Amino acid sequence: MHELSIDVDGAQRTYVLSVPSESRKARPLLFAFHGSGGTGKELRGYIGFEDVAESEAIVVYPDGEGRQWDLDTPAATNKDIAFFDALVAEIEQKHCVDESRVFATGFSNGAYFVNQLGCRRGAAVLRAIAPHAGGGPFGSGGDYDANGELKCAGAPPAVMVFHGTDDGAVSIAEGEKSVQHWRKADGCSSATTPRSPSPCVAFESCKNDVVFCKIPGHSHEVWSQGARATWEFFASF
Repeated sequence: MHELSIDVDGAQRTYVLSVPSESRKARPLLFAFHGSGGTGKELRGYIGFEDVAESEAIVVYPDGEGRQWDLDTPAATNKDIAFFDALVAEIEQKHCVDESRVFATGFSNGAYFVNQLGCRRGAAVLRAIAPHAGGGPFGSGGDYDANGELKCAGAPPAVMVFHGTDDGAVSIAEGEKSVQHWRKADGCSSATTPRSPSPCVAFESCKNDVVFCKIPGHSHEVWSQGARATWEFFASF
């Protein structure tokens, strides 16, 4: 594990980077975004994607300014999206990354940010995303079409949404809105089939996979099976 910093438009931004010791193999790059009030190091201790990925991924845990992520500033001037872009470029330059397999997951405020990234950067940058206990994506008035649908950049990524029915901090309705956005964006039907682990379901006829894990009785935290399910979803691409 390395605690590092990078200059982004004159600001020093910090992050934790975990790179497997065998570096000659091109590996996927996995971003994990903490919730409001957290840090990348704390999220690493909470989830530890290195353990479930078993050295098969380069994992980066960025730190939000003020311990949170900017969800509202448009992409062109959003400092956190610029931070993400800079990290992708930096890590791909210095390490052996499979550039077709960049993934992002996050919890709570970090999950909202992951949905925003999925919309603002699309499948051209992110192969798949997995928000836990979040919502979005959303934009300002000019970001919606005549039918009230959010306009995103390019083709959508594959998506796996996790949300507990008893989440008292971020309503399950927020997660359901995320699912409906990605289901429409990926051209899915409303029909579903069971997907491991239970009670996850996958929507049918999608251009890219869209999976919803609606966890009965679960509160505002990462599901006990969430980290492994996230990695298995990413590893399927």
